[in-house]
Amino acid sequence: MKLDDRTTRTERVRPAASTVDAAQLLALVRLRLDALRLSAGIVTLRLAAETCPAGAHQRHLFALHTRRDPDAATQAFARLRAEFHEQVVVRARVCDAHLPAAQFAWEALDHMPAQSAARVVTARPLVRRIYATPVPISGGAGSGSAGLSGPRSGPYILSGGWWGGGVQRDYYFASAGTGALQWVYYDHRKKRVFLQGCVE
Repeated sequence: MKLDDRTTRTERVRPAASTVDAAQLLALVRLRLDALRLSAGIVTLRLAAETCPAGAHQRHLFALHTRRDPDAATQAFARLRAEFHEQVVVRARVCDAHLPAAQFAWEALDHMPAQSAARVVTARPLVRRIYATPVPISGGAGSGSAGLSGPRSGPYILSGGWWGGGVQRDYYFASAGTGALQWVYYDHRKKRVFLQGCVE
């Protein structure tokens, strides 16, 4: 793009997979243009497409669809990346780490992974949401769990990391006044209570 203030800008969009569907490509371009914040109006717009040989599935006369179409999900991922940014679609990957907040990492997800058979559950599972940065709880300073009030489960003691100064924490599941279940810990080194996340 050549802008009215004589600057240029280059943007890249990519579909979920190589495609001959021009409408799908134009939709991605429109999403990206709508999301841009430009310093001036566009004077010239040039489009360039990278080509590749057509795959065998693109030559089929009739598309075969299952009840859950993985291609549709992958195309939805491409639309999200076009409207926001390349790293917006991620999934959690389990890591071997000592602290609970470091036991997973986010990695980019380009396509829908193969799905196993649906599993029937009798009760909705609980979801533990972990905050990237623990939140200090006001009035949470004290000895042991003295800064915690209300019903709680624990402590679940975690200690180690002596090579980096040491970590000694007492984790609790505490009931908040709103009925939510908070995941908190008391840090013995900092002598303070932190909110690590919540359980829904």
